[in-house]
Amino acid sequence: MRRLKSIWPLLFVLILTMPRLQAQQLAQYSQYLNNYYLINSAATDIQNNVKMHLGYRGQWSGFQNSPQTIYLSAYAPLNKPNDSQYMQSAMRLSDRVDSTALTNKFQTVGNHLIGTTITSDNLGLFNKTTFHVAYTYHLTLTRKLRLAASPKVGFVNLNLADDLRVLEDNDQPFESFVNEYDQIGMADLGFGLWLYSDDFFAGYSMEQLLKNKTSNIEAGDEYEFLPHHFFMLGFKYKIAPRWNLVPNTLIRLVNGTPASIDMSVKAEYGSRLWGALSYRKGNAFVVMVGAKVSERFSFGYSFDHSTNITQLNQINAHELTLQVNVFQNLHK
Repeated sequence: MRRLKSIWPLLFVLILTMPRLQAQQLAQYSQYLNNYYLINSAATDIQNNVKMHLGYRGQWSGFQNSPQTIYLSAYAPLNKPNDSQYMQSAMRLSDRVDSTALTNKFQTVGNHLIGTTITSDNLGLFNKTTFHVAYTYHLTLTRKLRLAASPKVGFVNLNLADDLRVLEDNDQPFESFVNEYDQIGMADLGFGLWLYSDDFFAGYSMEQLLKNKTSNIEAGDEYEFLPHHFFMLGFKYKIAPRWNLVPNTLIRLVNGTPASIDMSVKAEYGSRLWGALSYRKGNAFVVMVGAKVSERFSFGYSFDHSTNITQLNQINAHELTLQVNVFQNLHK
Protein backbone atom coordinates (compact mmCIF):
# COMPACT_ATOMS: atom_id res chain seq x y z
CA MET A 1 0.00 0.00 0.00
CA ARG A 2 2.84 2.37 0.88
CA ARG A 3 4.51 1.56 -2.44
CA LEU A 4 1.35 2.41 -4.41
CA LYS A 5 1.13 5.75 -2.66
CA SER A 6 4.74 6.62 -3.47
CA ILE A 7 4.48 5.92 -7.20
CA TRP A 8 0.98 7.39 -7.70
CA PRO A 9 2.10 10.87 -8.81
CA LEU A 10 4.54 9.36 -11.29
CA LEU A 11 1.91 7.06 -12.78
CA PHE A 12 -0.70 9.81 -12.93
CA VAL A 13 1.66 12.16 -14.77
CA LEU A 14 2.62 9.28 -17.07
CA ILE A 15 -1.00 8.65 -17.99
CA LEU A 16 -1.61 12.36 -18.54
CA THR A 17 1.42 12.78 -20.77
CA MET A 18 1.16 9.47 -22.60
CA PRO A 19 -1.85 10.60 -24.68
CA ARG A 20 0.10 13.61 -25.90
CA LEU A 21 2.93 11.33 -27.00
CA GLN A 22 0.44 9.13 -28.82
CA ALA A 23 -1.64 11.97 -30.28
CA GLN A 24 -4.55 10.54 -28.37
CA GLN A 25 -6.33 12.43 -25.60
CA LEU A 26 -9.74 11.10 -26.63
CA ALA A 27 -11.19 7.63 -26.30
CA GLN A 28 -9.97 5.22 -28.97
CA TYR A 29 -12.56 3.36 -31.06
CA SER A 30 -12.36 0.70 -33.74
CA GLN A 31 -16.12 0.34 -34.17
CA TYR A 32 -16.39 3.83 -35.67
CA LEU A 33 -16.61 1.93 -38.97
CA ASN A 34 -20.11 0.98 -37.89
CA ASN A 35 -20.92 4.30 -36.20
CA TYR A 36 -19.13 7.35 -37.60
CA TYR A 37 -21.20 9.48 -35.25
CA LEU A 38 -18.62 8.64 -32.55
CA ILE A 39 -16.01 10.79 -34.26
CA ASN A 40 -18.18 13.17 -36.27
CA SER A 41 -21.58 14.34 -35.01
CA ALA A 42 -22.58 15.35 -38.55
CA ALA A 43 -22.38 11.71 -39.71
CA THR A 44 -26.00 10.66 -39.28
CA ASP A 45 -28.37 9.00 -41.69
CA ILE A 46 -31.94 10.26 -42.01
CA GLN A 47 -34.53 7.78 -40.80
CA ASN A 48 -37.81 8.33 -38.99
CA ASN A 49 -36.69 6.67 -35.75
CA VAL A 50 -34.28 6.95 -32.82
CA LYS A 51 -30.97 5.23 -33.53
CA MET A 52 -28.93 4.16 -30.49
CA HIS A 53 -25.46 2.58 -30.22
CA LEU A 54 -24.12 1.08 -27.00
CA GLY A 55 -20.46 0.03 -26.91
CA TYR A 56 -17.81 -1.47 -24.67
CA ARG A 57 -14.04 -1.46 -25.28
CA GLY A 58 -11.58 -3.34 -23.07
CA GLN A 59 -7.79 -3.09 -23.34
CA TRP A 60 -4.79 -4.70 -21.64
CA SER A 61 -6.47 -8.10 -21.21
CA GLY A 62 -5.14 -9.88 -18.13
CA PHE A 63 -4.04 -6.70 -16.32
CA GLN A 64 -5.72 -5.62 -13.10
CA ASN A 65 -7.60 -2.28 -13.40
CA SER A 66 -7.05 -2.34 -17.16
CA PRO A 67 -8.49 0.53 -19.25
CA GLN A 68 -12.14 0.16 -20.19
CA THR A 69 -14.47 2.42 -22.13
CA ILE A 70 -18.27 2.36 -22.18
CA TYR A 71 -20.09 4.63 -24.60
CA LEU A 72 -23.59 5.46 -25.75
CA SER A 73 -24.61 7.49 -28.79
CA ALA A 74 -28.12 8.29 -29.97
CA TYR A 75 -29.76 10.62 -32.46
CA ALA A 76 -33.19 11.28 -33.93
CA PRO A 77 -34.81 13.61 -36.49
CA LEU A 78 -36.68 16.68 -35.28
CA ASN A 79 -38.94 16.62 -38.33
CA LYS A 80 -40.35 13.84 -40.50
CA PRO A 81 -38.29 13.22 -43.65
CA ASN A 82 -40.36 13.16 -46.83
CA ASP A 83 -39.97 10.46 -49.47
CA SER A 84 -37.14 12.28 -51.25
CA GLN A 85 -35.09 12.63 -48.06
CA TYR A 86 -34.49 9.00 -47.10
CA MET A 87 -31.28 8.86 -49.15
CA GLN A 88 -28.75 6.52 -47.53
CA SER A 89 -25.16 7.62 -47.29
CA ALA A 90 -22.41 5.35 -48.60
CA MET A 91 -21.31 4.93 -44.98
CA ARG A 92 -24.47 3.06 -43.96
CA LEU A 93 -24.92 -0.70 -43.70
CA SER A 94 -28.37 -0.82 -45.22
CA ASP A 95 -30.19 -1.17 -48.50
CA ARG A 96 -29.41 1.92 -50.50
CA VAL A 97 -32.00 4.29 -51.83
CA ASP A 98 -31.09 5.15 -55.41
CA SER A 99 -31.31 8.92 -55.45
CA THR A 100 -31.72 8.96 -59.25
CA ALA A 101 -35.15 7.40 -58.75
CA LEU A 102 -36.18 10.43 -56.73
CA THR A 103 -35.55 12.99 -59.45
CA ASN A 104 -39.16 14.06 -59.74
CA LYS A 105 -39.34 14.63 -55.99
CA PHE A 106 -36.10 16.56 -55.58
CA GLN A 107 -36.29 19.26 -52.92
CA THR A 108 -33.69 21.44 -51.24
CA VAL A 109 -35.40 21.14 -47.88
CA GLY A 110 -33.14 20.52 -44.91
CA ASN A 111 -33.40 17.98 -42.15
CA HIS A 112 -32.82 18.68 -38.47
CA LEU A 113 -31.55 16.09 -35.98
CA ILE A 114 -30.61 16.12 -32.31
CA GLY A 115 -28.22 13.66 -30.72
CA THR A 116 -26.04 12.86 -27.74
CA THR A 117 -22.84 11.00 -26.93
CA ILE A 118 -21.87 9.78 -23.46
CA THR A 119 -18.54 8.09 -22.68
CA SER A 120 -17.01 6.69 -19.52
CA ASP A 121 -13.28 5.93 -19.56
CA ASN A 122 -11.91 3.90 -16.67
CA LEU A 123 -8.14 4.36 -16.93
CA GLY A 124 -7.18 2.67 -13.68
CA LEU A 125 -5.88 5.65 -11.72
CA PHE A 126 -8.62 7.99 -12.81
CA ASN A 127 -11.97 8.08 -14.58
CA LYS A 128 -13.00 10.36 -17.42
CA THR A 129 -16.66 10.99 -18.22
CA THR A 130 -17.93 13.04 -21.15
CA PHE A 131 -21.41 14.17 -22.14
CA HIS A 132 -22.21 16.01 -25.38
CA VAL A 133 -25.36 17.18 -27.14
CA ALA A 134 -25.24 17.90 -30.88
CA TYR A 135 -27.53 19.53 -33.40
CA THR A 136 -27.17 18.32 -37.00
CA TYR A 137 -28.54 19.94 -40.15
CA HIS A 138 -28.60 18.11 -43.51
CA LEU A 139 -28.84 20.27 -46.63
CA THR A 140 -29.64 18.77 -50.04
CA LEU A 141 -27.17 20.25 -52.54
CA THR A 142 -28.11 18.24 -55.65
CA ARG A 143 -30.19 15.16 -56.40
CA LYS A 144 -27.23 13.00 -55.35
CA LEU A 145 -25.22 15.10 -52.94
CA ARG A 146 -25.81 16.36 -49.41
CA LEU A 147 -23.91 18.31 -46.79
CA ALA A 148 -24.41 18.00 -43.03
CA ALA A 149 -23.08 20.37 -40.36
CA SER A 150 -23.15 19.78 -36.63
CA PRO A 151 -22.01 21.92 -33.67
CA LYS A 152 -21.96 20.24 -30.28
CA VAL A 153 -21.55 21.31 -26.68
CA GLY A 154 -20.74 19.20 -23.68
CA PHE A 155 -19.02 18.63 -20.37
CA VAL A 156 -15.90 16.67 -19.39
CA ASN A 157 -15.24 15.38 -15.87
CA LEU A 158 -11.99 13.85 -14.59
CA ASN A 159 -11.69 12.30 -11.15
CA LEU A 160 -9.31 10.01 -9.27
CA ALA A 161 -10.51 6.47 -8.65
CA ASP A 162 -11.64 6.17 -5.03
CA ASP A 163 -10.70 2.51 -4.64
CA LEU A 164 -7.02 3.17 -5.46
CA ARG A 165 -6.38 5.99 -3.00
CA VAL A 166 -3.86 5.48 -0.20
CA LEU A 167 -3.35 8.28 2.32
CA GLU A 168 -1.30 8.36 5.50
CA ASP A 169 -1.23 10.89 8.32
CA ASN A 170 0.96 13.95 7.81
CA ASP A 171 1.52 13.23 4.12
CA GLN A 172 0.88 16.79 2.98
CA PRO A 173 2.48 16.64 -0.51
CA PHE A 174 0.46 13.60 -1.54
CA GLU A 175 -2.72 14.96 0.02
CA SER A 176 -2.18 18.20 -1.91
CA PHE A 177 -1.77 16.21 -5.11
CA VAL A 178 -5.00 14.30 -4.48
CA ASN A 179 -6.91 17.48 -3.66
CA GLU A 180 -5.59 19.19 -6.80
CA TYR A 181 -6.63 16.39 -9.16
CA ASP A 182 -9.51 14.88 -7.16
CA GLN A 183 -12.14 16.13 -9.61
CA ILE A 184 -11.82 18.42 -12.61
CA GLY A 185 -14.82 19.56 -14.65
CA MET A 186 -14.82 21.67 -17.79
CA ALA A 187 -17.05 22.68 -20.68
CA ASP A 188 -16.31 21.35 -24.15
CA LEU A 189 -17.15 22.24 -27.76
CA GLY A 190 -16.88 20.37 -31.04
CA PHE A 191 -17.93 20.69 -34.67
CA GLY A 192 -18.40 18.39 -37.67
CA LEU A 193 -19.00 18.54 -41.43
CA TRP A 194 -20.10 15.60 -43.58
CA LEU A 195 -20.42 15.58 -47.39
CA TYR A 196 -22.03 12.43 -48.80
CA SER A 197 -23.96 10.66 -51.54
CA ASP A 198 -24.98 7.06 -52.28
CA ASP A 199 -21.40 6.09 -53.15
CA PHE A 200 -19.12 8.60 -51.43
CA PHE A 201 -18.51 10.35 -48.12
CA ALA A 202 -15.99 12.86 -46.80
CA GLY A 203 -15.89 14.35 -43.33
CA TYR A 204 -14.04 16.74 -41.06
CA SER A 205 -14.55 17.15 -37.34
CA MET A 206 -12.81 19.00 -34.54
CA GLU A 207 -12.89 18.08 -30.84
CA GLN A 208 -11.77 19.98 -27.71
CA LEU A 209 -12.15 23.39 -29.32
CA LEU A 210 -11.85 25.28 -26.02
CA LYS A 211 -8.24 24.18 -25.35
CA ASN A 212 -8.91 23.73 -21.64
CA LYS A 213 -5.95 23.57 -19.27
CA THR A 214 -5.39 22.06 -15.85
CA SER A 215 -2.34 22.54 -13.65
CA ASN A 216 -0.70 21.61 -10.36
CA ILE A 217 0.54 24.94 -9.01
CA GLU A 218 2.89 23.42 -6.41
CA ALA A 219 4.54 21.11 -8.92
CA GLY A 220 4.52 23.70 -11.68
CA ASP A 221 2.88 21.24 -14.09
CA GLU A 222 0.35 22.21 -16.75
CA TYR A 223 -1.67 19.96 -19.01
CA GLU A 224 -3.57 21.26 -22.03
CA PHE A 225 -6.48 19.53 -23.73
CA LEU A 226 -5.43 19.99 -27.34
CA PRO A 227 -7.82 20.32 -30.30
CA HIS A 228 -8.13 17.08 -32.29
CA HIS A 229 -8.82 17.11 -36.03
CA PHE A 230 -10.39 14.15 -37.86
CA PHE A 231 -10.42 13.81 -41.66
CA MET A 232 -12.23 10.93 -43.36
CA LEU A 233 -12.74 9.86 -46.95
CA GLY A 234 -14.53 6.76 -48.24
CA PHE A 235 -16.27 5.21 -51.24
CA LYS A 236 -18.79 2.44 -51.79
CA TYR A 237 -18.35 0.02 -54.72
CA LYS A 238 -20.89 -2.58 -55.82
CA ILE A 239 -18.71 -5.59 -56.69
CA ALA A 240 -21.43 -8.25 -57.09
CA PRO A 241 -25.17 -8.67 -56.53
CA ARG A 242 -25.78 -7.82 -52.85
CA TRP A 243 -22.03 -7.30 -52.23
CA ASN A 244 -20.51 -3.87 -51.54
CA LEU A 245 -16.94 -2.88 -50.76
CA VAL A 246 -16.26 0.29 -48.73
CA PRO A 247 -12.60 1.39 -48.49
CA ASN A 248 -11.91 4.45 -46.35
CA THR A 249 -9.16 6.39 -44.63
CA LEU A 250 -9.24 8.23 -41.30
CA ILE A 251 -6.54 10.75 -40.34
CA ARG A 252 -6.27 12.13 -36.79
CA LEU A 253 -4.19 15.27 -36.27
CA VAL A 254 -3.09 16.89 -33.01
CA ASN A 255 -0.70 19.84 -32.88
CA GLY A 256 2.89 18.78 -32.22
CA THR A 257 2.34 15.05 -32.71
CA PRO A 258 2.63 12.66 -35.68
CA ALA A 259 -0.53 12.01 -37.65
CA SER A 260 -2.48 8.85 -36.80
CA ILE A 261 -3.75 7.10 -39.94
CA ASP A 262 -6.34 4.32 -40.23
CA MET A 263 -6.73 2.51 -43.56
CA SER A 264 -9.75 0.22 -43.70
CA VAL A 265 -11.83 -1.83 -46.07
CA LYS A 266 -15.32 -3.05 -45.20
CA ALA A 267 -17.31 -5.72 -47.05
CA GLU A 268 -21.12 -5.72 -46.84
CA TYR A 269 -23.47 -8.52 -47.82
CA GLY A 270 -26.88 -7.00 -48.41
CA SER A 271 -28.08 -5.26 -45.30
CA ARG A 272 -27.49 -8.20 -42.94
CA LEU A 273 -23.77 -9.05 -42.64
CA TRP A 274 -20.50 -7.16 -42.73
CA GLY A 275 -16.81 -7.60 -41.99
CA ALA A 276 -13.81 -5.29 -42.10
CA LEU A 277 -10.04 -5.15 -41.90
CA SER A 278 -8.20 -2.07 -40.70
CA TYR A 279 -4.59 -1.03 -40.20
CA ARG A 280 -3.76 1.73 -37.74
CA LYS A 281 -0.32 2.89 -38.87
CA GLY A 282 2.40 1.91 -36.41
CA ASN A 283 -0.20 0.77 -33.92
CA ALA A 284 -2.49 -2.18 -34.66
CA PHE A 285 -4.28 -4.45 -37.08
CA VAL A 286 -8.04 -4.64 -36.52
CA VAL A 287 -10.53 -7.34 -37.53
CA MET A 288 -14.28 -6.62 -37.35
CA VAL A 289 -17.50 -8.54 -37.92
CA GLY A 290 -21.15 -7.61 -37.52
CA ALA A 291 -24.70 -8.66 -38.27
CA LYS A 292 -28.19 -7.23 -38.41
CA VAL A 293 -30.39 -9.72 -36.56
CA SER A 294 -33.68 -7.86 -37.01
CA GLU A 295 -35.07 -4.52 -38.11
CA ARG A 296 -34.38 -3.20 -34.61
CA PHE A 297 -31.12 -4.86 -33.54
CA SER A 298 -27.62 -5.30 -34.92
CA PHE A 299 -24.27 -5.96 -33.28
CA GLY A 300 -20.57 -5.67 -34.00
CA TYR A 301 -17.31 -7.05 -32.62
CA SER A 302 -13.72 -5.98 -33.26
CA PHE A 303 -10.30 -7.20 -32.13
CA ASP A 304 -7.22 -4.96 -32.15
CA HIS A 305 -3.89 -6.79 -32.41
CA SER A 306 -1.02 -4.55 -31.40
CA THR A 307 1.95 -4.04 -33.70
CA ASN A 308 3.93 -2.16 -31.04
CA ILE A 309 3.85 -3.87 -27.63
CA THR A 310 6.38 -1.40 -26.20
CA GLN A 311 3.58 1.18 -25.93
CA LEU A 312 1.38 0.36 -22.95
CA ASN A 313 -1.77 1.84 -24.38
CA GLN A 314 -1.47 -0.24 -27.56
CA ILE A 315 -1.92 -3.74 -26.06
CA ASN A 316 -4.64 -5.91 -27.65
CA ALA A 317 -8.23 -4.72 -27.29
CA HIS A 318 -11.74 -6.10 -27.71
CA GLU A 319 -14.74 -3.94 -28.62
CA LEU A 320 -18.44 -4.81 -28.71
CA THR A 321 -21.35 -2.72 -29.96
CA LEU A 322 -25.12 -3.06 -30.03
CA GLN A 323 -27.30 -0.91 -32.29
CA VAL A 324 -30.97 -0.49 -31.43
CA ASN A 325 -33.57 1.32 -33.54
CA VAL A 326 -36.49 2.44 -31.38
CA PHE A 327 -39.62 4.56 -31.82
CA GLN A 328 -40.16 3.55 -35.43
CA ASN A 329 -42.28 6.12 -37.29
CA LEU A 330 -41.29 8.69 -34.71
CA HIS A 331 -43.01 11.54 -36.56
CA LYS A 332 -46.43 10.80 -38.03
